[in-house]
Amino acid sequence: MMSSIETEKMAQALPVSSQSDDGSTKSKTEEWHPFDLINERNGKRLSLFLVVLLVCFHTARHQLLPYDSCQALLQDGHYHGPGAWQPDGCTMHHYSLKDTLSCFQDKRVIIVGDSRMRQLYFSLVKKLTIQHIEEGKIHSDITHHEKDRNTDIEFWWQPELNDSTIEVYKKRILDEERKPAFVIHGLGTWTIKLNHGSSEALQQFQTNLTKFAPVIAETARQTQVIWMLQAPVQEELLTPGRNMITNERLQLYNDAAEKQLSETGIVFWKSAGLASSQSYENTIDGLHVSNEAIQTDVQILFNRFCNAVVDPSDATCCAKPSPDMTWIQKGTFAFFVANVFLAIFFKIQSQRRTTSSNSNHVDAEAANHVTANHVTANNVTANHVATNHSNTKEEPHWVDTAYRCTSCLARYGLVMAYVYLCDRTDLFPKRQKYYSSFYFFFSLFMGFVISLFLHANTKKPTILNLDQTKEWKGWMQLLILIYHYLGASKVVPIYMHLRLIVASYLFMTAYGQFCASWDKNKFGLARVCNVMFRMNLMVFFLCLVMDRQYQLYYFVPLVSFWFLIIYATMAIFPRVTRQKAEESSRCYLYMLAKLVILVVIITCLSFSQVTFNLMFEWWPMNQLFCYPGTSIYEWWFRWNLDKYIIPYGMFFGFILLSSKSSKWLDDSHSGDLFSLVKTILVYIIAAAVLLMYSYHLYQCESKPTCNAVHSYTSFIPVTAFVILRNTSGFLRSRFSVFAAWFGDISLELFISQYHVWLAQDTKTLLVLLPGFPTLNLIVTTFIFVCVAVEIKDITGALTSIAIPNEPKKLYLRLALFSILLAFLLIYTTFYH
Repeated sequence: MMSSIETEKMAQALPVSSQSDDGSTKSKTEEWHPFDLINERNGKRLSLFLVVLLVCFHTARHQLLPYDSCQALLQDGHYHGPGAWQPDGCTMHHYSLKDTLSCFQDKRVIIVGDSRMRQLYFSLVKKLTIQHIEEGKIHSDITHHEKDRNTDIEFWWQPELNDSTIEVYKKRILDEERKPAFVIHGLGTWTIKLNHGSSEALQQFQTNLTKFAPVIAETARQTQVIWMLQAPVQEELLTPGRNMITNERLQLYNDAAEKQLSETGIVFWKSAGLASSQSYENTIDGLHVSNEAIQTDVQILFNRFCNAVVDPSDATCCAKPSPDMTWIQKGTFAFFVANVFLAIFFKIQSQRRTTSSNSNHVDAEAANHVTANHVTANNVTANHVATNHSNTKEEPHWVDTAYRCTSCLARYGLVMAYVYLCDRTDLFPKRQKYYSSFYFFFSLFMGFVISLFLHANTKKPTILNLDQTKEWKGWMQLLILIYHYLGASKVVPIYMHLRLIVASYLFMTAYGQFCASWDKNKFGLARVCNVMFRMNLMVFFLCLVMDRQYQLYYFVPLVSFWFLIIYATMAIFPRVTRQKAEESSRCYLYMLAKLVILVVIITCLSFSQVTFNLMFEWWPMNQLFCYPGTSIYEWWFRWNLDKYIIPYGMFFGFILLSSKSSKWLDDSHSGDLFSLVKTILVYIIAAAVLLMYSYHLYQCESKPTCNAVHSYTSFIPVTAFVILRNTSGFLRSRFSVFAAWFGDISLELFISQYHVWLAQDTKTLLVLLPGFPTLNLIVTTFIFVCVAVEIKDITGALTSIAIPNEPKKLYLRLALFSILLAFLLIYTTFYH
């Protein structure tokens, strides 16, 4: 016979049935639906599976098919669009004259061949000098000398391969004391033209290649030699005197060169032919390649020979090998690995403790049940005690807390490992950005359409309510992501609109923090630590794992700095809140005086860069705010762009909350704020302001010109948007669920995009699925968003653990973190 306790447990385990109106019996347990599988948890599981699968795939690919980016640079590629050449699996840097200074210092370069090679010579020289270079059909040798750099660029007129070519190589390379840094040789069209495309000429060319092979092999042992395969011609544009130069004959000459010289140690340059055949520009005469193709060829050469010297941050072709991990990086990963084992240990301990506790609890319940059968007089008192006991919130056991902490850090370690693989190794290929106006505005349009279908009513239709601010942040973050992915920073109007988005985010930060202090009286060290911990945890780990400076992730330092300024402004004497202002109207004047003083201080700093630098150039501040290396200018530039939007956001919050407290404005309902006529008038004015400001941005000629006035005018469109979004009750009471969801993880998206969606610190794009650009975008975006969600979840959990409410514990942990940070700063300053 079962006991009453066992019967009760069985009853609780069974679903409860009820009778519906039609008499049928239904279970109260909700029916399962396939769409129930679509949630954040399963999304993260799927992304983890994809990451493991992709890591295994690319690891096997590297083992079975070794990849050489230098070789790939000369072998294959394609155009994203006009002038945008993309090598196979790596990224190129666009070289300017300044970039090449160190690369060609004390170098000698030789280009050998016919008029096509002369075209390459002149294009190369023009990139290496500020002198005016006269071109001409010179059938002779040419030499350009750069005295300041001791650089010689030579062109040898050798349109055919014969004994003369062999003698020139022996005399001017092999017997010369000053060896060239590299030699580029290419020919074939003149032999075809002079011999009218005869087969005998091809046979003689093959014979000459056989004789030439030992000489070029010896040359290749002393310097780098590149054989430039002949690019196709545009046969329809050739003159009658050149119509025998067909692409079929050129291919025969290319095949002969590859066959006869394959064992000499030289490198064959095939991508030049692809660049010519895929060029968006036509050639002038059908024979010489287009200007677009020849400029691509020059950039390929620069990347081939200069990347290892210049080490540009946006290039992976022929780049320097990844540096060895620093002690800080090794220590950070060791810390994460240790947390994996600690999490397993604490999980076992927690399960043992739970099993023991449940056993004791069952015994106690059985004893209480027996006692309750004999006690009748004290039923009311017993029930009262039991109720009070059930309402008492028990503190989690330290073992459970330790497991939560170590498991979260272990999960963080997995995320950081993926980040490191994506952006500090060559496991995954990289791709260059390419801006397209169509893709940019089409992406915005699609996001807008999706937002229209995924919307909901907000629970609290106040001005700038929580759902609305999340939606605003989400929209801004989506635009930032599209902007970075397509490399739209080159387009000045779009760049200035992005600057307006950053100003809007800072406006909301100032408004939200002001409301928290003024309206909700949120002060104290715990609040400061909580906010700073949430904003900076991921950046802290990224700086350690990626060996990067804090200022690289400029937005987090910027928001953190302004948060501290806002908090200090609200917290210093006299501390003013809404409650105090209602008791004494002088508090309103105190608040206005604080804002005025803040504006005055900001203005003084903005007009005195020397004073500003003195605030941040001393140690250890310079380690946090200098980027790159020792320059404070980047921090000054970021701070100066939006210096007035912060006090304006606080002022806006002050006016709005004061108006609602004084009953001048009522936004507690879901109706319009004003009458119909006033609402229409307000909408016309606000929309006109936004359109005029946008028109002003589209008239910008340069970034410096528009940046100069941005900080003084950005509050105008921000205010106009707030008015447009909130005047109508219909718009104020609704929000886009799609945009608000992204807004909830906006900070995590902004930071993690640097390394797991983009690459090379946002300069290039990550490629997980080579050869499938659309599918690659879908997969990388899915994993990237899941990473952001995971980081937000972990950060929230760690914040609740790391920031206690007890002052003593908080002071102790803050002291420990200060010691750790001081150690890291000292190490990076003096030993790194």
